[in-house]
Amino acid sequence: MEHRQANGKLEENGDLRIKVTGLIITGTGANPVPEFRAVVSCQSIANGAAVVVNRVTAPFPATTSGDASFKGNVDLPKPCIAPIVFVTAGTGDPPGVWFSVTGA
Repeated sequence: MEHRQANGKLEENGDLRIKVTGLIITGTGANPVPEFRAVVSCQSIANGAAVVVNRVTAPFPATTSGDASFKGNVDLPKPCIAPIVFVTAGTGDPPGVWFSVTGA
């Protein structure tokens, strides 16, 4: 049995760790993109109004078997309410394709 998952941990200071295992296209059995990025999306406040803020990491290498890891820091807005971490393609501005997500 193959184990496919993406786990992440985001600290209040913006430290982010992600481990991706076996993130592939099931029809081909492979991951077609050489790099992933992470996007941290959260609600914040600007000029007294609620806004969505997205912070994107630099690309990090991914294997054809869909394995990758990232360890770094993301400059989070203050406040960063209800953050969601997405694993996305390594290219595109903004990254429009996401492969995995967690809000836990």
